[in-house]
Amino acid sequence: MRIISDDSIEGMLAELQKEINTLKDRADIVVAERKFLKEYIPYTDKKFDWNLYNSNQYGSNFNKQTEYFFYKGSSYNKPNITKEMLEKVLSNFDSTTEQWVEDNKGIKSENEEICKHNIEQCDKIRVIMKEFGIRDNYSTFDYKSSRSRKKTETKRSAGYISDLNRICPADSSYKVKLGNIKSKRSEIEKYGLAKIKETQELKAKEEKELVDQKKNQMLSALRVKYTPDNYLSSEDDLLEAILSGDKYLNLAHYLSMNRGDWSDGYNYAIYGLSKFHADTELDKLIEQEIGIICANEDVDGRYFRDCTYSYDVLFGMANKVLFADYSLCCECVDLF
Repeated sequence: MRIISDDSIEGMLAELQKEINTLKDRADIVVAERKFLKEYIPYTDKKFDWNLYNSNQYGSNFNKQTEYFFYKGSSYNKPNITKEMLEKVLSNFDSTTEQWVEDNKGIKSENEEICKHNIEQCDKIRVIMKEFGIRDNYSTFDYKSSRSRKKTETKRSAGYISDLNRICPADSSYKVKLGNIKSKRSEIEKYGLAKIKETQELKAKEEKELVDQKKNQMLSALRVKYTPDNYLSSEDDLLEAILSGDKYLNLAHYLSMNRGDWSDGYNYAIYGLSKFHADTELDKLIEQEIGIICANEDVDGRYFRDCTYSYDVLFGMANKVLFADYSLCCECVDLF
């Protein structure tokens, strides 16, 4: 006689109860009617005024062309879009978005419940179909071409799955609706930023043209004054002509050059000093100090900024008219 243990009996009872529950679940499956989603209040409703400058009095303005959001009245009067204007347009659009979200909150909640209901019914149908031996997915095997030696597997969804997806909505479509609004905002922002950049580039171009015009006028005046025989003289020619008229100005110029760049030692200062003629006791003191600095192995252009006869001091000793013209010439060429 076979003796069955208590554990075995409990296991058999558990399996039996599981089977009973499964049969009971099958018997209790009742598929309710599908429900249809509620319509959201459309963005085109007149209650939503997306455009800061043009109201909805002549119809919705959501689907208008992007540039329309910046027009003040007539589209023939195209505005100069600024950063402040863009910020106001986007702020109004964001406020209207918040209004749309708030006004559709109840519909969104209802649709979520409808989707939940539909999903439950679809799940029940899947259980029924499974009991009939119809799986959600299946595979077919076919030769890709007459030359193929092996069949290729193609995985497919059961036909009823696509039918359920088509007639029994399980998504509230809220994210799609909100995504369309965000996409529109992105278009407006992109358009505004592009126009701002376009204006900035145009302004920079105009400013450069004015600078070039001023530069050419100054150069023309300096050519007449310093190189009357050469109306095509370069900025370097003019600079050389101006510097040659004053030894203090010339030395100050090359000391300041060495202050800006001492990668080649004191070459600038040494060259400037070679053109300096000491005619007075003061000149000798200047020559001595600069010569001592140039002989120093510790190369540092800042010495010419901080020494007794620095380039600032020497500029102050130069002829006022020549120094003024030197300054004009410096505006025309990047010397440092």
